[in-house]
Amino acid sequence: MTLVVLSNEPLSQLETWVSEKFTAVPKREMTVSVAKYSHMFAPDFLPATLEMVPEKDLHQLVFSFPVPQSKSLLINKPYDYLAHLLGHENQGSLISILKNLGWAEALNAGIALPSRDDALFQIRIQLTPLGVKAKDQITSLLFYVIKEIEKQGIQSWRYDELRVMSENQFRYDEKLSPIDTVAYLAQNMQDFPVQEILRGRGRYAAFDEKQIAQCLSYLRADNMLVTLSSPQVTPLRITNLYSVPFLIKRDVAPILDIKNNVKQDFILPKHNPLLPAKLTVKSSSILHHSKPVDEAPSLIIEKDRTRIWYKQDQEFNQPKSAIHLHLLVPPDNMNPERSSLHYLFAESIKNQLNDTLYFAQLAGLELQLTAHARGIDISVFGFSNRQSLFLNYVIAALGKPTTSKSDFNRLKSELIRRWRNEEKALPYQVMINQLPSLFVRPQWSSSELASALELVDFDQFTQFSQQYLWDTKIEGLIHGNYLPQEAIKLSAIIEHGLQARQTGRKVSDSVMTIMADNQVKPWLYYHPLKHTDKLVALYIQAPSSTDSDAARMLLLRQILQPEFFHQLRTEKQMGYVVAAIPYPIKQIEGTLFLVQSPNYSELIIQQAVNQFLGDKTELVAKEFVIQKDSLIQKLQEAPRSFREQDERFWQALLHEDYSFDRRQRLIEVLKHLTPEELLQYYSQVFQNQNRRLWMATANINAHQNFQSFP
Repeated sequence: MTLVVLSNEPLSQLETWVSEKFTAVPKREMTVSVAKYSHMFAPDFLPATLEMVPEKDLHQLVFSFPVPQSKSLLINKPYDYLAHLLGHENQGSLISILKNLGWAEALNAGIALPSRDDALFQIRIQLTPLGVKAKDQITSLLFYVIKEIEKQGIQSWRYDELRVMSENQFRYDEKLSPIDTVAYLAQNMQDFPVQEILRGRGRYAAFDEKQIAQCLSYLRADNMLVTLSSPQVTPLRITNLYSVPFLIKRDVAPILDIKNNVKQDFILPKHNPLLPAKLTVKSSSILHHSKPVDEAPSLIIEKDRTRIWYKQDQEFNQPKSAIHLHLLVPPDNMNPERSSLHYLFAESIKNQLNDTLYFAQLAGLELQLTAHARGIDISVFGFSNRQSLFLNYVIAALGKPTTSKSDFNRLKSELIRRWRNEEKALPYQVMINQLPSLFVRPQWSSSELASALELVDFDQFTQFSQQYLWDTKIEGLIHGNYLPQEAIKLSAIIEHGLQARQTGRKVSDSVMTIMADNQVKPWLYYHPLKHTDKLVALYIQAPSSTDSDAARMLLLRQILQPEFFHQLRTEKQMGYVVAAIPYPIKQIEGTLFLVQSPNYSELIIQQAVNQFLGDKTELVAKEFVIQKDSLIQKLQEAPRSFREQDERFWQALLHEDYSFDRRQRLIEVLKHLTPEELLQYYSQVFQNQNRRLWMATANINAHQNFQSFP
């Protein structure tokens, strides 16, 4: 047993408490005999092939090799080194070859299911339908790559790059929450000596060529389980649990020779150009320090189509920065087909940047490039030393998109399949994803986008891509380890690179549906699913985006959350998914009540939720003071890390909180809020049955008690 206690109390006090509580626990020198310890596979089971039919439209090939584990392996990280060589994504890598052949979409490698003395080293490949047919060739290609790594891949400079980046990440790591901190350290105490407990899992202690070669030797065809998941599999049996169709073969495909042109395509990873040369925290000039420190970002660029805010971090003192860009493009008769092109364009840019993205990730730089109905959001987070160089790569790709027809077909199919698979998630996940498309225009559901994208051809996409940045509107934030003059220079680069051409088209605002107080009947959204569970969700929307409405919604949800779970989950056993969760849409707060049940019908669940909200005035009055104080305390909590502070600033901009003081405004509302005012809000908003949106997996409108959602 290991124990970690984290507290603000003095160490002597913590030691006293721990001694009092745990001295009575008997100490037993227990050892587990290796002979008695069950390994993952029975003797002589491998090699083997397992094929199965998944519920989703998924094609995946997994190579699993049982490997030994030891403390020296945890510290020296030979498996991490091998995972880097097998999983790297720059030009000439295994995954790039598979993509060029049209066989795969993604690949990752690493340790899975670690236990006392062994683990699995796995290579997971997301296949295309064509890749399923080529699974045997992929197996042969994998073993060719393994042989090449054995011949020329085990070199100290590659290990040193991984070690340097691991040390940088450890030194400037974001602060974990208390519960995550103690869980992480308690696990490390099981696996590492005392001096390595804090950094053990992130340390590359020593390059050991023989040890790496020994670990590589376990990646053999006779020591392998090949698992294929695909709807194309023809099963022979059904599992007792979960009824999965499958078959098992006690062999694997023969390893064949690879064509010379494919061999020539493979290249081991080169030096990383984005590794930071020097990590320093920049301090402002003496003149700047004579001024009061700005608590919030300020505008450094304000033009008709460009607004960029800036804030130098002077609190967390890390050599990190974040650059966020919110790109909006003119609608041009926005419809599901055009909206789907935004998402495909984002995927194509990430595909174009694939080589650079992998180097960036290793160098401590993260890129989030996320499409939405009206454009793209771009965020670059990490060490500032090479961040502007990386941003230039991203801007160049956006300005000159290049997508081949084969890449277009692969990315289009992958995106459509991903959207179609969302309908096969758990019912509560499917229903949650529907809300934005119901309340915001332009916005469409995943199924609508998938159907629209099926109609798009390569020429349409090419024209869309070439004109994407025309008339772009930009809102951005530069936050962190940049001096003011550096931020202004970056802003100029952003503006020049992302606003190349203006034709006079205007960017329009999205439209939000607001529930009216005088509705005759509540709304009903019926969404049937192929799932045995039943689901009902109730969405209650705040009447407006004012701080007063938002504060009341937050407080009432905090009061109702535990009681909703207690009554419908613990007492009534309605289902295993019961929750009241926050669901703001744009600037308007909302609460979503969810119940997913394997036993009760949608109508019974709806009646139970309705009954719960019928009269909670006594609960609201009883919990008012303690929950109000608790909510104020939460809102007053300072961010624990630079990332958390950055996320607060960026979310404020996305929600048009340009004063960056919404938390404080909510606190002021709560301080002056009375129980009578909250009860009145509860009556007007939560108990007004006509001002509700019900969402269900079956039509509960048998007696015409609802109106269809507009």
